[in-house]
Formats: sequence, C-alpha cells, structure tokens
Amino acid sequence: MEQSSSWPLRPVVVCSRCLGFAHCRYNGEMLFDPVVDALKPFVDFITPCPEVDIGMGVPRQPIKIVSLGNRKRLVQHGSGSDYTDLMQENTREFLSSVENADGFILKSRSPSCGLIDVKHYSDSGDRTVILGKGSGFFGAQVLSKYQGCAIEDEARLGNPENLENFLGKLFTLAAFRKLDKTGGKNDLAEFHCRNKLLLMSRRGKEVRELDRIAAGQSETGFRESLVLYRTNLQKALQRSATVQSNTSVLEYAFGLLSERLTAGEKECFLNRVDLYSDGRAGLAALLELINSWAIKFDIDYLKNQTIYEPYPVEIRKKLDHSGQKGFLE
Repeated sequence: MEQSSSWPLRPVVVCSRCLGFAHCRYNGEMLFDPVVDALKPFVDFITPCPEVDIGMGVPRQPIKIVSLGNRKRLVQHGSGSDYTDLMQENTREFLSSVENADGFILKSRSPSCGLIDVKHYSDSGDRTVILGKGSGFFGAQVLSKYQGCAIEDEARLGNPENLENFLGKLFTLAAFRKLDKTGGKNDLAEFHCRNKLLLMSRRGKEVRELDRIAAGQSETGFRESLVLYRTNLQKALQRSATVQSNTSVLEYAFGLLSERLTAGEKECFLNRVDLYSDGRAGLAALLELINSWAIKFDIDYLKNQTIYEPYPVEIRKKLDHSGQKGFLE
C-alpha cells in the first residue's frame, strides 16, 4: 500500500504563524504542533499572524472580544485600544490576496484566529462576564469565505477522526485543483473513479450527484461540470467517514472480489469486518487486504483507489512516531 513520497500537487494551507513558524504569540512564545510539523515537507504554508500584521508588538497585552451594545469589539486588555476595524479590514485584504487555498489550520481559542471556542465577554465595568463562545475575527471571515475548504484548529486536530478527515479532504481538494487547472473531460471521469471508495465513505446525496456529474459531462460541458463537481465534492468531504460507512465500502469492494476468493479467504475477511464493526479491529489492515487482492487479480478499478493512501504515508509515519496515534488503526 505504501507509495512514493511524490504527490501530484502540494496543498496550499493557511496556518497561524505561532504554530511553529515564529515567536509571535502575545507572550512571545511559539508553539510546536506535531501536525503542522509533519505537513511541512508536503504542503505550501502561508503563515499570517493577524495581530502582528496589524502592528501589534511582541510581546503585547492580550486582546479579547467584548460586546459593546449590539456590536462585538476586539479590545486590548490594559490599554483599552479597540482593534476591531483594523482587524476586519486587514483580514479582508489578506484573504482577498490568498489564491488557491486548500485548507486552514488556525490557533484555537485565539480572539483573532479561533474558529469555535473563543470566549466572548460582556463589558460590565469592573466585572467581566463571559457571554459564550464563538469565532475570532479572522477565523469568522475564514469560515464565511472558505467554507468548502479543509478548515480546523490545532486543538481539534488532536482528535484522530478530525485529523483523518482533514488530511483526506485537504489532499483530495488539492488534487482536484490540479484537475481544474490542467485537466480535460477524461481526467474528471478518472478522478471520480479513483476517489470512488473515498467518496462512498463520506456517504450522502452529494456522492450520488458526483456520480451523475462525472457520467454526464457531455450534457453540461466540461467547465460547467467542473464547477458543479467542485461544489458537491466540497460538501461531500465535509462529512467524516464513520465505522458504518467504512463497513459499507469494505463490503462493496469485497463484492467485486468475492468470485475470485477461496471460501477460507471470504470467511476470514468477513470475520475481520465484523470485528471492525464492533470496534475490535482497525480499518488499515482491511484496506491493505483489499488492495493486495486488487493487485493480485489485476483489477484496475480497485488497484487505483485513493482510499488506500488519501495523503502521503510519510505524514502518518511521522505522526505515529511523535505519539499522535489513531490513523486508520
């Protein structure tokens, strides 16, 4: 199953600068993140620090999001300086300058970069009341403008399921971007064919729509088909694979092989699928077995599926070595 370290196209990832690129946090620190570190040989990073990029120094007094009337404001502790308008404008300009972004890895809980877990406060004189949690100012604009991309914060990427889904989506979207630039009609059909099992693991109506688009390009024209395909691909990849959906994929692939297998091979495989469904076995060995049979019987459709290696295997090795376990295990 292990393939070459070369990859058809390097994803473009916008990543918070403090996650391993510069000492730019409010306290002058830089954070080491194992996922970012593992990705460095395989992706092209763009590394903004929204706070430093609007002129705030290092170190600096921290900022927080407060509610003043009906508006949320970005206010610096101690000085009381309001950075709301400057942050909003600088973020718009930066995101407008970013081309071909496939994904984002942003700093969790940051009033600028945070996606879902940033504390929002009520301004109440001498006391500060937490109203709830939401997005930071930079993070909110990312979620609005790039909702189809692979977007996570470094904290959520510590969860194996989130990480697996993020990496699969990131490299699949990058591969489609290459197709969008240089491909032709036959390339779209081939892309869909190679990603069929990966897409099946995401299930949903978008996958059925992708089947229709790939098969009916002549009816809409190639460029129109690409636009429709991209939209539905992004939506399909928003879903994470589940044990149930992966089991369906395994059973589908097994059905394409079963006539060539011995009774013992069939029994062994189906027993392992039952163990996987019950949470007592991992997925990787089952995919390895499907791939080995596809190679043995020279079944091109199954041999070329991206689900066996949806992203460079070296990333998995480096993260396993660093202690970040859970990949397809």
